[in-house]
Amino acid sequence: MSSNKKYIVAITGGIGSGKTTVAKEFFNLGVPIVDSDEIAKDILNTNFYYFSEIVKRYGKKVISYKNSTCLNRDKLKKIIFSEKKEVLWINDLMQEEIMQRTKKLFSKSFFYYLVWVVPLLIELNLYRIPNRIIVVDTSYKTQISRTKNRNPEIQKEIIKNIIFLQSDRDHRISLANEIIDNEKNKKKITSCVRNLHNKYVNFLKFSKKI
Repeated sequence: MSSNKKYIVAITGGIGSGKTTVAKEFFNLGVPIVDSDEIAKDILNTNFYYFSEIVKRYGKKVISYKNSTCLNRDKLKKIIFSEKKEVLWINDLMQEEIMQRTKKLFSKSFFYYLVWVVPLLIELNLYRIPNRIIVVDTSYKTQISRTKNRNPEIQKEIIKNIIFLQSDRDHRISLANEIIDNEKNKKKITSCVRNLHNKYVNFLKFSKKI
């Protein structure tokens, strides 16, 4: 996909690391954002095939009690992240469709570069696609507290399971071109993103090495 002359900067990191926060800072600078999680949500909300396959595997307990055409995402998360084989199953089910939609969104970008928010960049071996990789990093304790604050209904054990099943932090960092420490305050994150933005734009304007 990067061969289609689109300059792609991937943002990845563990659950609760603050990927969305960093992506919003790029968005505020006018950078197009392609978010894998949002694409996955849209697929589940609009494509009955994937909905039915998930219900077929896990039963009616994963259907939302508020809307019978929607999934109960909290219950689904609890099941999926209980075992690695379930994570692999749902990724196998949805990955091709997610990537097809991702490619289409890439093709619509005409800015200097675009930002691709992809939590499973490492786990799904997608790290060769982007031109640059930004890892958003934070402590284990912060990951848990942020995720819990964002979604009070999710149990801590599920959050811990998700962290355990995601890529090893050291391995993720070893593949990074840039690391953003998201333990910092918002002003420092804003400044860091602005500096990276200027670096990317200058490189693409004047062909200077990053």
